[in-house]
Order: sequence, then C-alpha cells, then structure tokens
Amino acid sequence: MSHRPRRPFGRPILAVGALLALLIGCAHPAPTVIRPLRAAPGADPRPVRFVVEPGTPQARVNAVRAAWAEAYPRLVALTGLTPPPLTVRLYRTLDRFLEDLKRTGEMPAGDVSLFRHRTLGSPRPILGNLFVPHDLPPREVICYDLVSAFFDALSDRAYRKAKWLDVGVSEVWAQRLCRAKSRYRRGRLFLPLATLATEGGWSKLREGSGVKLYLARGQAALVVETLLEKLGDQRFVGLLRELRRSSVEEALRKTLGLGVAGLEDLVRARHFKGFIAPPPLREVTVPDFPGRVLVQEGLPPARVEAVTRAYRHAHEELLKLMGRAPQRQNLRLFATRARFLEDLSYVAGMTEETVDFFRKGTAGAPRPIDGEFYVPPDMNTPGVCHELTHQFFEALAGDAYQRAKWLDEGLAEHFEHRLCGGDARPRPLGRFIPLARIASSHGWHELMEQGQAGPIYTEARLVVTLLGEKLGDARLVDLVRKVATAPLGTALEKTMGLTLAQLEQLARERFWTMAPRGPASRTATRPVATRPARLVTEAGVSRRRVKQLVALYARATSRLARHTGVTPPAQTLRIYRTREAMLRDLETVGGLPRPILQRFGKGTPPPPWKGHLYVPPEMTPPELCRLLSRVFVEERWPTYDWAMWLGVGYVNYLARQTCPTGAPWPRPRAPFVPLRSMVSKRDWVRRLDQGQFEALGTEALLVVKLLVERFGEASLAAVLADLYQLSLGEALRKNLHLAEEEIASLVRERYWSE
Repeated sequence: MSHRPRRPFGRPILAVGALLALLIGCAHPAPTVIRPLRAAPGADPRPVRFVVEPGTPQARVNAVRAAWAEAYPRLVALTGLTPPPLTVRLYRTLDRFLEDLKRTGEMPAGDVSLFRHRTLGSPRPILGNLFVPHDLPPREVICYDLVSAFFDALSDRAYRKAKWLDVGVSEVWAQRLCRAKSRYRRGRLFLPLATLATEGGWSKLREGSGVKLYLARGQAALVVETLLEKLGDQRFVGLLRELRRSSVEEALRKTLGLGVAGLEDLVRARHFKGFIAPPPLREVTVPDFPGRVLVQEGLPPARVEAVTRAYRHAHEELLKLMGRAPQRQNLRLFATRARFLEDLSYVAGMTEETVDFFRKGTAGAPRPIDGEFYVPPDMNTPGVCHELTHQFFEALAGDAYQRAKWLDEGLAEHFEHRLCGGDARPRPLGRFIPLARIASSHGWHELMEQGQAGPIYTEARLVVTLLGEKLGDARLVDLVRKVATAPLGTALEKTMGLTLAQLEQLARERFWTMAPRGPASRTATRPVATRPARLVTEAGVSRRRVKQLVALYARATSRLARHTGVTPPAQTLRIYRTREAMLRDLETVGGLPRPILQRFGKGTPPPPWKGHLYVPPEMTPPELCRLLSRVFVEERWPTYDWAMWLGVGYVNYLARQTCPTGAPWPRPRAPFVPLRSMVSKRDWVRRLDQGQFEALGTEALLVVKLLVERFGEASLAAVLADLYQLSLGEALRKNLHLAEEEIASLVRERYWSE
C-alpha cells in the first residue's frame, strides 16, 4: 500500500498550525485526526481521513470505522470504480456539526437551519466530506452517504434530474451491502415519478406536513427494486452510467426498453396491484363555515351539525387569541373507522405502518394534514378543538411543534378545555417525565407506543396551564411565535425569564407534590353520601327494583368509604328498563361516540362515566357493587388503570368484600392469559372486544385474591399507590418482592394446574 509523500518542512508547518489553532480555536477546540483507515485489498489504496470532535466516545468512532471497512469494498466491487478520496467527520455536539456545514461544506445559512432544527438528519457528501451528526446512528449515516458518493461518481450527479433514483438507490443498496436499517415504509398511494424527479419536488413534500415524504422514500425504493429485478446488478450500474450523457427517459429506454410511464405501470402492477382508492366523500354546504365540509354517506345530520358548530366556535376564538388563521381546511367527517383509515392511506398518503398506529388505537386521529382535517366517528367535539389548535400553532410557528411537542400538545389540551368544555383539569398520572424527553416528536411517539399517552398528555396540559397562569394568554402566544425561530429553552427564557429546569421545578411543586404518595395520604374529607346525587329511572321500572338498588347504593358506599378511607362525590343513579334507552342516554348525556356505544350494546356493562352510574335492566346487585367499587378505587388511586389486571382485579375483589353473596369464588374457564398482555388499557380493551369480558375479570380477580392471601391487602394497596412514581414491575418488586412472571407462575400453579 502506498503512502502519501511527506512534504518538505512538514513538521515546522504543522507546529505553526497547531500553535495558531491553539490561539484561535479556544472556543471550539479543533477536531483531532485519528489514524487513517486503509481501504481493504482491492479497494481504493488511498487512505480515507477520519476527523473526530474531541470527546466523542471511542465506541462510536469504532462503529464508523467498521461500517466503512464493510461498505466501501463492496461498493467498489459492485460498481467497478472508486470515488475521489473522502473525509469522514464525526461529531459529538450539534453546534460543531452546524459550524462545519457552513465552514467546510460551504452550505448557505438557510439550508443549515434545516439541520439545526433537525428537519433533516445529515447531508449527502459535500466537497468530499461525509458529515456524521451526534444524534444519528453512525453505521447508517456512513452506509447511506457512501452509496450517495458512489451514485454521484457513476452518474455525474444525476440526482439533480432523477432524485427518485438517487433516493431509491441509497435505500436499497445501503440495506443490501452493509445491512443498514430500513428507513422507508410502504404505502398504498402512488406518487407520479415526475413529482419526485427534482430537489424542488422533494422540498415541497418536506415543506408540507412531511407525511408523504416517508411514502415517497418507500416508493423510490420499490422502483429501484423493480429495476434491479428486471436488469440485474451490472445492467443497473450501466443505467446509472448512461445518465451521464442521456436524459432519464432515454437512459431507461436504452437499458430497460421502457420509458418513465412504462416503468410507472410496471411498478404499479408489481407493488400496488389491488389497491383501489375509495369513492370521494360527499360535499355538504354549511353556512359561514371557513372551508369545505366532506361527509361519508350514512353520517347523521346531527353529527355534522355538532362538529361544524364546535369547529366554527373554536376557529373564531383561536383567531382572536392568536391573530393568524391557518389555511382553509377540508373537514372530512366519517361514519366508519374503516373508511377513515382508507383516507389516511389514499388521501393523506400515510405509510402502512403509520396507518396501523391509528388502526390499533394508539392514537385517535392525526393532526390536520396538508389542509385536510380528519374527523373519525369516535372523535368528540373537544377533540375537534384540540386538533384545530394544532393548526393555529403551525400557523404561528411552522414545524416547530416537532421540537416543542409538549408545548404543542399542552396548548391543544389547554384550549380544548377552555373553548369546547373538555375534561376538567386532571391530576398528575405517575412520576414527572423530564420535559426534554417529550420535547421532540420522536420521544413523544415513543412513549405513546409504550402505553404512556395518558401521563404525557396530562403532564403537557398541566405545564402549559402553569405557563398560562404565569404569562397570560398574550405572552403564551408570544412564546409560540418565538419557538418558530429559536430553541424552546431560549424562547422560554426570553418570554418568562426561566430555564427549562426551573419550569420543571415549578411544575413539580405546583402539581406533583399534591399527588398522593401512599395509602394513608388520601382520607375522607367530606361526609359519606349514602344516597345518590340524583335518581333517574326509565318509565316502567318497578318500584321494588328502584328501592332495592337505592338501598344497596347506601350500604355499599358506607362500607367502601370505611374500607378505602375516601369519599368520592355522590353519583347520579340512572336505572333503565331497556338497553336501548341506556345507549341513547350514553350518547346524548355521556357524549360517547357510536363505535364505543356498540361495545356496551353487546352486553358489556358501561363503566361509571362523568358522575353517572348506568344500570341496564339485567344488572345484578353484585355488578352494581362492582361499579361503586370502581368509583372509590379511582378516587383513591387514579392510576389504577395503569396496570389493568391489578386495578380491575382489586375492584372485583373489593366488590366481593363489600357485597358478600355467599357464592363460591369463580373457577377459570379459559386458558391463562399472560399478565404482561393485560397491563395496558389498549390491550385490555382489545380483548374485551373479542368477547373475553368474563374471562379477563375472573383471572384478574383470582390473581388479586392470591396476592391478598399471601401478602395482605395493605401491601397490594401500596403497589397501587406506588404507580404514581414507579413502573408496575418496580412497584411489585418493592412491595411484594416478586416480578410479574413469578406472580403468573404462582397463579397458574394455584388455579390453572387443575
């Protein structure tokens, strides 16, 4: 292997350079140059230069060297050429990365801002430099950027006229040659290749919601996969070489025998066959509405009126507060969730993975996308106000919500309550999560997928409530404006004179110190209400049944108050002769959407809802005791549903203790369900929809019964109390010295071995 020739007087020049660097670069120490990594045999014999910012972990440096050693020789073997020598620049901080983009990469300030706000991750190679930022996996950056360098060398920078080909090659080759993690997902909507041919077309995708950007990356990869299947590796490399002297249309015809239109037909038939877009929604006229209203057939007119009225009211009030309206929206109202999901695919352009996020119930509806406002059948009117607030946030601050997620969601929760009568101010759910962890969209959605939606939405709302109390509406809106051009921490200091750490401390003192910490911290503070706050009966219900249920209410509430030490507000007792009347009241009085009502129409008793107990005709006294037990447990431990098998099991156990019937304990009649799959509310509801109501309730009751027998009820209550501060596993180990798997083993041995 040859070495670079030594220059005359190299040592004195280097010494002077080092001295100048020491004198000039005190604020930003110069990156150190580590020992050059020689290319593998058969690759470019010239060394590659690795420049590393001081303080970068050695493991990260080693990962970069390993990725280079793996990918570079393979790309040389595949393409038969070597690009000019490259310098790999590895960073520990964002500031130094941005500085080098301007200084070494000669990037305009406007483009650098895209990387400052992390709208873009890393640039393609610039002037022979590969930039590896501090917050991206180095292996993936090296793989993708190396592929881009070889693409430019093969095609003479043809990405300017065939950007879809450049993106697709990067995706496919990076995965094939260096096992990089896939960054694209497939969707159902096909975008014309003409819109993906230039940098301008991709910039438009990025400037909007960004949703279709992932779809476009996936489609570009599918097009390249199709070309590789038809041409093979060598002819495909020949296609890239042909782009040096020919247009995309001519190069495709010479190598594939088809033009761009023919290639599009080929890709559609290969990867998009069977995807048929649904018919368009029907437009209805709504007077004085700031946009269009599109409605799915079968949606009741009353639903259209309620949603549009809430939208119009929230729009007027938000415009007064914020002073700038978002673009006009197409309000899309759906009668079924299936059609809602179809429009997310074919209109919004979401990938299949993102649509699954809404299909599984992780989230109810997306924020408005590119002027389309999606209203699924289970969205209530406060939810409409919530999503519209997101649009006003974007009108003031653009895409800054992606790096100020807790402010964005907290503001939406705050105005949802103020403008549309959302839920009253909640209590903190669990321990305080650092605001830095829920500042980015990535961190927010990561916690949502872990079943932490309730805690983070509650925390965001409480923090913004605190900001509103300290600043007032005008300065709160000013904070949103400042976030558009400055980091969240800087904007907060300019507006409020506080750092993020100081705001966190204020929020902890204001809200989290009030949260209960243990079984003895919540005691009865009001007289026990042994009679319902209000009694509502459907015509035809017998006096005997009413008298029996009212007497049971009095006995049960008295016993539960003594047992739990809390006294929740008296409930409205609603007694029905027909289930149809109960479902009607759940919709009109309770405000429940129809998809949720269908669950209670199948025999599942409705839970206590907003101070009302709904008693269907077939409800027995023990079932009413269960509802009352849930009211008291929820008052004592609001986070009881963070661990559904524990919370529901304790509610059922408490109901048996409060209203003893003499009946034997139930026996399991279904296979044992792993406890880990019964922790989150989402998994629990999914199993309820599969008809497992009795099986889940029985298993949860038997688990709690065994734990009470072995450890006592006080220890179990301590677990429920510790859910404010600890995860379920930590609370179990602290109070019972057992893990979930050990509890499951004990329960199986005790009840399911028979």
